[in-house]
Amino acid sequence: MSSKRSAPPTPGSSEKKRKVLSLAEKMDVLAVIDSGLGWSATGKKFGLHEATVRTIWKTREKIRQSVRESADVSSKVASVSRRDPLLEKMEKILNRWISEQVDQRKSNVDGVAIREKARSIYDHLAEKEPSGSCPAPGFIASHGWFHRFKQRFSLHNIARTGDDADEDDDTETRPVFTIMKLRNLLREADNLTELFTDQDPIQERSIKFKRVVDEGLIPYKETLRSKEASACQKPITAFFKPSPASTPAKKHSTPPCPRSHSHCVVQRSQLLALNVATCDLPTLLAAAGVQPSRHAVICLTCAFLRKIGQLQRL
Repeated sequence: MSSKRSAPPTPGSSEKKRKVLSLAEKMDVLAVIDSGLGWSATGKKFGLHEATVRTIWKTREKIRQSVRESADVSSKVASVSRRDPLLEKMEKILNRWISEQVDQRKSNVDGVAIREKARSIYDHLAEKEPSGSCPAPGFIASHGWFHRFKQRFSLHNIARTGDDADEDDDTETRPVFTIMKLRNLLREADNLTELFTDQDPIQERSIKFKRVVDEGLIPYKETLRSKEASACQKPITAFFKPSPASTPAKKHSTPPCPRSHSHCVVQRSQLLALNVATCDLPTLLAAAGVQPSRHAVICLTCAFLRKIGQLQRL
């Protein structure tokens, strides 16, 4: 089976390679045509067929638009300047310095101290530059640079003081951990443990997981319990009734006692219900505007201490 061979080119036939014109060459062709030269003469000048010259002239708007777009891209690329090498070197040294300060548990590592250290490191590096090199443009440790520096090196736990604290407080808000949020989170944690218990085929593993989660939630449950108790506690003035003199007298009612205008009427059962074991009773009565007699204070104090278990009955 004979293999097919291509016929050798004849001396009279010469293969012509297709010439690809750049945008600059096409613009030169358009400029010659605009000057008044004809299609054929322009083709001979550039070594092109007349049909190619006509095609370039027909697509002149697209060619000029492509030239404008390429010029915009090149100008944008040229406008992007490289970062100051001294600045990059300074930031690396500064990052190592911050890591050393954190490892040594230094308490003065804040935004102000870091910015001052950055300026000193940059000035030191600029002084060590050879005189023949281009002069350093200078460095100002501004708030914007400090914010970008923290983002580049993932420094999110730096203490904020002074101007840095004022600026960061405007952009960063701490979440408010309310009683409602804590209650919802605990409910979700319980639902999560129940979900693992129902879905996990290994019962021992799910029980162990539930035990670990319950132990971790103990401080949160205690916090919720104390917060709910403090939120439900009534103020001390809620246990005192207003004086009869402060209420409008009704018709045909008996006149109030002359001595009742100087104090409130206290119900003993309500007073004993107060959970104020850390305060003495006379102070609480005085704070509420109550002025009972000395004998009444002694009796109520003894009854109060006896109720909370601090005074045994004789």
